[in-house]
Amino acid sequence: MQSVRVAVTLPVPPEETAPFDNLPIAINAVGAPASDSAVSADTVGGEVRFASSGTITTSVLTPVGSANGIVTLRNSSAQALPFPAGTEFVALSDVGQEVRFVANEAFTVPEATTSDQGAQIITTRGQTQVPVVARAPGSASNVGANSIQQMIVPGQGPINVAGGNPQAIHDPLQGGTEEEVFLVKESDVQPVLADALTGLDTQARQEMSAAAAGRGLALEPTTVLPNAAMFAQLQGFEYTVTPAAGQTVDPANPTFTVETRARYSALAAPSSNGLALQLQQAVPGLLRQTGRLGQCQKAEITGWSWDGALLTVAGRVVPDTEDQRCNQEQLDEITAQQIRDAVRGKPRAEAIAALDVLVAEGVIASYELPEVEQLPERDGQISVGLR
Repeated sequence: MQSVRVAVTLPVPPEETAPFDNLPIAINAVGAPASDSAVSADTVGGEVRFASSGTITTSVLTPVGSANGIVTLRNSSAQALPFPAGTEFVALSDVGQEVRFVANEAFTVPEATTSDQGAQIITTRGQTQVPVVARAPGSASNVGANSIQQMIVPGQGPINVAGGNPQAIHDPLQGGTEEEVFLVKESDVQPVLADALTGLDTQARQEMSAAAAGRGLALEPTTVLPNAAMFAQLQGFEYTVTPAAGQTVDPANPTFTVETRARYSALAAPSSNGLALQLQQAVPGLLRQTGRLGQCQKAEITGWSWDGALLTVAGRVVPDTEDQRCNQEQLDEITAQQIRDAVRGKPRAEAIAALDVLVAEGVIASYELPEVEQLPERDGQISVGLR
């Protein structure tokens, strides 16, 4: 049989880089059959709670009492004047600030009466006394005597009572006070909340690590949810402040509690075959299956994330400059022998099939086979060279 020559071209690394993001990777339970495009891991997690306490160190003055008193109304007209509950009395404080008082019950100012005394006729104005209380508490509600200027009847316009009818007179309306209290403020809560979240995360990781170890696995810290980034955005957790912000605490024990709670989730993998190691196999395997990773290319992983249900990976497909098969300027003897072994002594159809396998494996990029029905049996009769 005469000698034949098989001409081939060698793979050339592509120059472009193709990024990928949110690439979903299947997760098989630990102990299930292995897959070259999936990872082996179990989920761990559950609800975790952690509480921290804080102390209120500064007191504040808060309004605790409202000014109140009796307003005397005098009626000069011959008709009684009825007024409903909710009628307001508007006074001016010593600093010119408007202060509103309210009558919580309905009242009537009797009509004026006239008596004939012979030489003169005497008119006696009708009069009633009305209890009033300031709408807003605190010392700012205290006003001086006869400082009420108007009455406002619900649904009607104001009535001048400083010199009109009815006329209002009264002693100073006092009773508005403040007292020193220890109040839970938002500025007190925030640092304690930060400490509580740190404790919550530490406790959650300890509990999940123990659960993973109980199954002979190791917790994957990069998959723990919620994480610090979510906490920084005030996401992934709930908290309760007791007493709540705005409420007072006992001056003898001015403390409050912040309880945090969150539902955690993470992956746990065999300690000898962690997630990072498994992804080095699963990501290229999946990319090859989906036609996104070809000859002389490799996958570089830049990160991965776990959302409690799905594991996704980010990275890029880059030229594989380390694969010796993809950087040959000349045909080396090892590759040439692989080609000879693939075709030696085979019918043409079988030789073509064997060379196609070498193309698929990235050993060669293409080939040219002479038009013979049967390939020679001896290596010396098979010449291999570049096209």
